[in-house]
Amino acid sequence: MESIRMRGVPWLFAFVVSVFLQCCATAQQLPGAPVSMASASGQAVLTQALHRAAAEGRLDALVAMLKQGMEVDMADTSQRTPLMTASAHGHIEVVEELIRRDADVNRTQVDGATALFMAAGRGSDDICLTLLHAGADVNQSSTDGYTPLMMAVMEGNESAALVLLEDGAEVDAINRVGVTSLMVAAMEGNAEMTEMLMDAGARADIAAQSGKTALMLAAQRGYQDVVRTLCERGANILARTTTGVTARDLAVAAGHDNILPLLEGFVK
Repeated sequence: MESIRMRGVPWLFAFVVSVFLQCCATAQQLPGAPVSMASASGQAVLTQALHRAAAEGRLDALVAMLKQGMEVDMADTSQRTPLMTASAHGHIEVVEELIRRDADVNRTQVDGATALFMAAGRGSDDICLTLLHAGADVNQSSTDGYTPLMMAVMEGNESAALVLLEDGAEVDAINRVGVTSLMVAAMEGNAEMTEMLMDAGARADIAAQSGKTALMLAAQRGYQDVVRTLCERGANILARTTTGVTARDLAVAAGHDNILPLLEGFVK
């Protein structure tokens, strides 16, 4: 068998590559056997090792395995690729190497999430930029309609959100239940993110399928700073859901009396 030298690489990776080569040799010895047979018996182990290298930022190990013929987009059982794994764990050097090897930046796992989706959620603005420069779709959404921007907002990652907005992220995109990034910021109680999204043109008058606006969602949760920001930016305080409920009604029902003076102070 071909000798494998990987200085500083854990024994597991060296062992897995050895298994891979052994499988290749066995497959090639069978009359008419395709080389693809080589990965059949140990595919799960190989995939696990490749993803572990991506997750731990083990660039040397990952490159060694790829050089032995492992696929750059080898997916696990959830259809997550090494690029997604590296993006989710914030390893920029691994991401750059995988992209150099033509990893698919817009490939999705079973829930529709992409590598950009994961980088945005982690707040890795450098990885977001790298993926975008490589052709990642800034508005590609998951199966439930969440976009990378929504993920960045949900996790409070303002720098990543700004990178996405500057690349053309649709600020008023809605998910499967009509929720926008502004609503997400309101539900998270993030006044700074709320202001940044409104600076980017987010509309405060959009209502989700529930009939609630960002202001209603913030009032219902008692987030004073978000309520104040939305009111100062012109949110409709008197807007009603399809059942006639207002932001004030939601605040009262949830026991957030601290919100009432804020709302009443902006009623014209």
